[in-house]
Amino acid sequence: MAAPRQHKTGLDVAAKPPPENSSSTKARVGFVRSANDQFKALPERVRKQLLRKLKEVALNPSLGKPLVNDLKACRRVTFGRLRCVVRVAEGMAVVLVLVISPRKAGAAEDPYHLATEMMSKGGPQVQELLEHHVRAFLADATLRKLVDTAVSKIVKGSGVS
Repeated sequence: MAAPRQHKTGLDVAAKPPPENSSSTKARVGFVRSANDQFKALPERVRKQLLRKLKEVALNPSLGKPLVNDLKACRRVTFGRLRCVVRVAEGMAVVLVLVISPRKAGAAEDPYHLATEMMSKGGPQVQELLEHHVRAFLADATLRKLVDTAVSKIVKGSGVS
């Protein structure tokens, strides 16, 4: 996995996890640095399954429960005892993971408490990170379309069908 890049907002843009080959529909899952660290700390089997679920939420945001109050722009993704607080780019298959943590009501590590702190300290910065991932998703989609068009022209030109 590539090293995280420093984003101009001060929050780090975590490298996206390696693509999962089983999905034909493309979805982008981005992480803020702390969530990326939390993700890396999980066992590999859990990471793969959680990533699959996060991609499903990116493709169908209604799978994540909408949150309220200070987190009204976020959704909750539940995976076993883990809670993920995410921002979804509506109309795009892009999700930005803010927090991954076991649910511990009232504890300092409570995922909703952590996400609320993050949103209050860096709400606009979180929005900029989400926009960064949307731009990258669109660039990937545009590149895929260009490649598909080029391959189609090459195949048609060679007489192969």
